[in-house]
Amino acid sequence: MGLRSSLFLPFDELGLIVVDEEHDNSYKQSDPAPRYNGRDAALMLARIHGAGIVLGSATPSLESIYNCHSGRFSLVELNHKYHSAGTTTTEVIDTIREGQKGSMEGLFSRRTLDAIGQRLQKNEQVLVFRNRRSYSPLVQCMYCGDIPYCNNCNVSLNYHKKRSILKCHYCEYAIRYNTICTKCGRPGLKERGCGTEMIEEQLRMFFPGSKVARFDAETTSSKVNEEKLLSDFAAGNTDILVGTQMISKGFDFERLTLIVLVQADSMFSTDDFRASEKAMQLLVQLAGRSGRRDTRGHIIVQTDRPDNQVYIDFLEGEDGMARELQERKEFGYPPFVRLVRISVKHPSKERVEGFCDIIARKLPEWGVIDFTGPVPPPVERVKREYILNFWVKLKRNTDSPTIKSTIFAGIESLVREAGRGVSVGFDPDPL
Repeated sequence: MGLRSSLFLPFDELGLIVVDEEHDNSYKQSDPAPRYNGRDAALMLARIHGAGIVLGSATPSLESIYNCHSGRFSLVELNHKYHSAGTTTTEVIDTIREGQKGSMEGLFSRRTLDAIGQRLQKNEQVLVFRNRRSYSPLVQCMYCGDIPYCNNCNVSLNYHKKRSILKCHYCEYAIRYNTICTKCGRPGLKERGCGTEMIEEQLRMFFPGSKVARFDAETTSSKVNEEKLLSDFAAGNTDILVGTQMISKGFDFERLTLIVLVQADSMFSTDDFRASEKAMQLLVQLAGRSGRRDTRGHIIVQTDRPDNQVYIDFLEGEDGMARELQERKEFGYPPFVRLVRISVKHPSKERVEGFCDIIARKLPEWGVIDFTGPVPPPVERVKREYILNFWVKLKRNTDSPTIKSTIFAGIESLVREAGRGVSVGFDPDPL
């Protein structure tokens, strides 16, 4: 048993490779180089050794589904749960409508709070999910509207109430928090949005007799703390666990019967063509954490957009992957093409833009027909470096490796000639 790096160990008689949760993004190493996908590396390793390989997942990636449809992979389905509990039931709550009816209490619908209370009365456990650590993702002055930003990155500072700091989650820059706005000088800084710390605080207020714990990168900074949080929840010593995506990873909790997603629409807030696929995978994985013994589980999704097709499919027990595949094919996205991201970084914005202009002129000469860029990522400045990306689409044919090698060699030459100090990264099949 090993992590993705174990694929590079020396093997003499390798007969079988098992890749568990093959859809998981953590198999992809993006930074630092070498950039590779552990699942794809495992497929190549199995081919080199003539070994068998099993890719396991309750929510297979679209790439694997595509490979099954094309005949490259064989599909084996497990249609029955190990334990006797039925399929987890689903409820989608429109938080805008609930607010209009006066049925919201803080971050929670009263229906959600009632459901939590009922489960606790039965001595069952609850998992509340929010994929955002901190108390709130930003603070804003209610007088002048100013938002404190990181000095090194083009991103707002997250508010950590327990530590009384504003912190950047990209470079770890932090300052002490107080309510005085540095722009207008008035005491008007207020939190905006919510993170796991705020959810934990409100649940302690609503259920004062229950044990509430938080499982995120902040509370699991040491292995000892992580193991204690998990063992306490598994033993039933914790009633409600608030967690980020870390908690959706294949854990088995006997008494967990209710899952709640708070502000679920944040799953779609990223600039990512895979957003719908990842959202459905997350919903199914979270639903799979509940009702793992004889009591049927229930999942509540609190959303401002109940008409989102992903929620509709999830309610109806569909995964929507056939439609997603058709859309990817129509617009030319993976798995129907190969995608390469070229990232250019430098402390000077003008140097980045100038170097990218040269790349944009050269790409057609290197055999690239379809590309987008240069375009900034959602956070265009990180650790005092400006970033511009190119997205290169290549056909899935035998010419792709040659074109990629040509691009790599061409940019290496450009860096030597005109790009002193410029950093260029190549990320094949980025996630």
